[in-house]
Formats: sequence, structure tokens, C-alpha cells
Amino acid sequence: MTTSADALKSLRRRGKRLTPARRAVVEATYRLPAHFTFAELCAELDSLGIHRATLFRTLALLEQSGLLKRLPGNRNGAVRFESVRGEHRWERRRRLHPPDGERGRRLRRVERGRQGVEPDPSRSRRDVVGTGW
Repeated sequence: MTTSADALKSLRRRGKRLTPARRAVVEATYRLPAHFTFAELCAELDSLGIHRATLFRTLALLEQSGLLKRLPGNRNGAVRFESVRGEHRWERRRRLHPPDGERGRRLRRVERGRQGVEPDPSRSRRDVVGTGW
């Protein structure tokens, strides 16, 4: 995804309704700086009269759809959001040039663990040590 139009197309393909409020929220997330807070989004959309509950629901929908990332809060506790504008350099490099050898096997085991795949019990503990299991 690189633009708000791509994000809107993705929502439509998933069968989600594209109400005027949702369109405005999606377009605002791509207009704002890379990392924005809920308060900044509210200030951006204040003139349109979109209710806060609609903003919360739309942000949750965008996050579930993979179009928005929730970032850890800062010292003040404010959660930041980031619209997904495409894959990062390191993600693309990893996809195009996956590591091989022992390091590649370890990374693949860690990735499977993040996806909820359980480790193979037939493998020895030595194979699994240091991979997050």
C-alpha cells in the first residue's frame, strides 16, 4: 500500500463499507506524518464532525486489515499509529535475499513461532535453544 486510494481499494475488496467517515479517516491517516497520535487525528478531522467512537472503530478496522500499525506508547502513554505505506527496506531485503545456513534455519524457526507454529518435538533441545521457544 502506498496511497490512501490503495487502502480504500483494499477495504472494498474485503467487503467493508466505505462510508464518508471511513474515507475521511483513511485519507487523514495518509496525510498526517508517519507516526501520529489519536489526538492529532482528532484535530485533523475536527472540522468534519466525525464522532470519536467512529474514529476508534475505524482505527481498529484499519489495524485488523493490516493497513495501520499500532506503535508502542511514548513516555506520556500516548499510543502512536502508522499507516502502512509499503514494506520497509529490511523486509524487502529479507524477502528477496533470505539468509541461509544455520542463521537462516534459526530465523525461520523464530518466524514460525511468531505465527503460532509449535516446535517439532522430535528435534533436540540444542536445535531450539536461542530461538525464543
